[in-house]
This record gives sequence, C-alpha cells and structure tokens, in this order.
Amino acid sequence: MQPPARLPAPRLSDIEGTVLHGLLMDAADESTERLCAGFGSRLTKAIRCLVQVMFDPPRCQDQARDRRIAETQSIAELVAAVQEPGEDPRDLAEELGQLHARFAAEQAARIAAERSAFNTKAELKKKDRWLISMAAENAELQKRIQASEDQRNTSDNQVAAQQGDVEAHDEILARTTARLKQADELLESQAKKIKRDWQFYKKSLALFADRVARLHRYLAANGTEAADRAQRHLIESMKFTMSKT
Repeated sequence: MQPPARLPAPRLSDIEGTVLHGLLMDAADESTERLCAGFGSRLTKAIRCLVQVMFDPPRCQDQARDRRIAETQSIAELVAAVQEPGEDPRDLAEELGQLHARFAAEQAARIAAERSAFNTKAELKKKDRWLISMAAENAELQKRIQASEDQRNTSDNQVAAQQGDVEAHDEILARTTARLKQADELLESQAKKIKRDWQFYKKSLALFADRVARLHRYLAANGTEAADRAQRHLIESMKFTMSKT
C-alpha cells in the first residue's frame, strides 16, 4: 500500500503575497462584510500555509527567519517577519565543487565499470574458447574411450576363443596321454612276450644243439642208413619245434 501523496511545500513568496494581499487590499471599494470575509479567508489560508511550512519545511530554508515568523504574536509582526529578507545559507561555489567532484567520481566509476565490463567480456570470451576446446577434447576422449572399449571387447572375444582352443587342446592332450599310456602298456606286454620268446628260443637252441650232438654221436656209431633216418627225424623235429616257436 502506497502512502498518501503529500501536498507540495508552499513557498514563502506565496505566503507573503497572500498576507499582504489580505492586509493591503483596497477597503474603499469593498463593503465591511466582504472585507471581513475576504480577510478571514485569506488569513485562514495564510495560517494553514504557515502550519504546513512548520510541519513540512522546505529543504533549503532559513532557520532563523522561519523561527521569527513562527514566534510572531500579531499580524503586524507576521508581516514584518515575512517582509524581512532571509539569508541563503547555501554556498554555491562549494556546492558546485561538490557537484563537480561527484560528477568526476561518477564518471570515474562509470569508466571503471566499463573497463570492468570490457575485462569481464574478454574473460567470458576466453572462457567460451576454453569451453569449446574442452568440448573438443571431451569429444576426442569419448572417441578414444569407445575405441578402447571396442578393443577390450575384441580382446575378450579373443581370450574366450583361446580359452576354447586351450580346452580343446587339453582334451586332445588327455586323449594323447591315454593313448601313450596304452602304448606303454602294450610295449610293456610286448617286451614281456619278447622276453618269454627269447627265453624259449634260448632253450630251443640248447635243445637243438643237444640233439645235433646226439645225432652226430649216433651217426658215428651206426653208419649211413641210420644217418638218413636220424636226419629225417631231426628235420621233422626241427619243423615241429619251429612251428611251436
């Protein structure tokens, strides 16, 4: 809610004109009733203006003159106090210097603000270029990450394939090992058989040598006919022996 608008403070010149017009008007041309009515209305207006000045004084006012006007006891004193010129307490040269100083300070502040705005704009442009370069680097890093991810997936697939090859190799190795074990067992059994055959062969050779020696002794004792029969018997015996071997 906004405060009610206040009436503008009346100027002292308006008060002076009102009072003097009410006191110095031509009474010859006016009747007594009109004179009283006009004087009363203008006096009321003057008093209202004075009261308003007392409660809402103007900014650049003469405190001593206003105090003399407020202390008057009669119309004559009021007129004399109003007609008395007041002193202007303002120092225009000082105010002009202050205005120049304020203007220079505001102009310096404006120049500093413009310089700060220019520096801020340059910094923002620099930040924008940095953000653009960072966005480009981020895109490049994204590409590298994607390439690394693809390479990792390829490596995982290769490792999985090699794992399958290793499992197949392990299976082949297990089968080969089982076959080698079977071959070792077969070689061991063959070696045992060869050893048995060798023992039997040595025994057969000893038996054959003994029979040959007996044949020679028999031939030496019995002659050619006995030799022929013994030779045929020996050949048959040898065939039988060889067939068993």
